[in-house]
Amino acid sequence: MSARRLCQGVLLFTLAVPATALAAERDFAFTWTTHVLERGRDDLEVWVTPRLARVDPGYSLTDARFNWTHGVVEDLESQVSLDTSFENDDQSHSVDARVTALFHWAPRRAAGPVGLGLLLRGSLGTNVFEAEARFIADKLLGGVLLALNASAAQSAYWAGRLGVTSRLEESLSVAYTVAPFARVGLEFRVKSSFSPGAYQGTAFYVGPSLAFRFKPVWFTLGAVAQVAAHQAEEDRGTSEPLTLRDDERFGLRLSFGFPTD
Repeated sequence: MSARRLCQGVLLFTLAVPATALAAERDFAFTWTTHVLERGRDDLEVWVTPRLARVDPGYSLTDARFNWTHGVVEDLESQVSLDTSFENDDQSHSVDARVTALFHWAPRRAAGPVGLGLLLRGSLGTNVFEAEARFIADKLLGGVLLALNASAAQSAYWAGRLGVTSRLEESLSVAYTVAPFARVGLEFRVKSSFSPGAYQGTAFYVGPSLAFRFKPVWFTLGAVAQVAAHQAEEDRGTSEPLTLRDDERFGLRLSFGFPTD
């Protein structure tokens, strides 16, 4: 192949990427965007999220989500899922299962002046109910996707269970379309936790994210590491300034789905 033809091929590929990029139904591993399913489409999804290292020695937590997503009307999708958590430390092991309903509304999309969306989630377990509201903003600039999230979650417990009652999360993410079927990105996250009368700490994360779309499957993969933290008062005397009670040192998320076309 001549150098001229090679340059022409590279140029055509570069021009085609922003216009034809499919990427995944989820553009980032942890950050939501205004990408919603079209009306009448369905998607079976699996999310697996391992989390490692907190104050407790040997701590690990793995969340598994099995959900069905449906395009309800234009700009609105719904999810119904079974969420299961497997938590371990040196002293105990526990399994927690919840049923979750989620609505993801995106009246303005990223390809316009700016994308705006709202996510509402409710999760019910045997002794806990959690509600979350998440604001979503994003912008598509050629092959570059920018996304901003801000969320608040509140939990209520009964039957003797105790736990963190309030969580705040903010994220800022950027991704670049490297091929019609793939995006690579970087996610910045901030997570804060509170229990009644007690501040649990704030963790700052950064890590890469990948999104791929191949018929008939899409998948995302992301990993974040804690790079800074603000500890609760009772944790500030420890020798590990990045170890918190409710936020892990490292997180990984793999999600994949099988949409109908």
